[in-house]
Amino acid sequence: MTGSKTFGPHQSASASTLANMPRSERLHYLDALRSFCMLFGLFVHATTLDNFRWLDSIPFISDQFRMATFFAASAMLSILILQKRPAGSFVCKRLVMLLVPFIAGVLLLNPATLWLIWQVRGSEPESLRTILSLSISSDGLWKPANLVWHLHLWFLFTLAVYATLTPALNRIIGSARISQSFDNLL
Repeated sequence: MTGSKTFGPHQSASASTLANMPRSERLHYLDALRSFCMLFGLFVHATTLDNFRWLDSIPFISDQFRMATFFAASAMLSILILQKRPAGSFVCKRLVMLLVPFIAGVLLLNPATLWLIWQVRGSEPESLRTILSLSISSDGLWKPANLVWHLHLWFLFTLAVYATLTPALNRIIGSARISQSFDNLL
């Protein structure tokens, strides 16, 4: 077959094509997709400010695609980066990029956010003491307290977990037989 390209055992045709893109070539459609999802998130969170029945469908629509789209875009970009960097460097940089904002948000932004929720809604937020402690249920068993301390930062922690698993998953999925199955689907 003329013009065919041979790929390594851990690269499919699609992964190789993405990995061989020039560094300066930006995937503008991914920027537009992520921007749309972020802007749609503003509408989702705005619906929580008051009880407008006609806006109830916005969070439902968002739940169908928005965060899944963010995670899919992140996975695609992670594979692109992993193809160009050693696995150890990839994981270290990703953990710093994800966990520093997560920790800063939990320590600096979330206390203020919980206080604002308390002021606006009149319901007392979880205190740090309640969050970090364990409570005893009526039957005498230990149970964890309601852990809302992460608020809207859950996705950063989740992406950090995925980032540590990405090199291994890439190796498994990139194996010749599994890669061929994915290519046949496309």
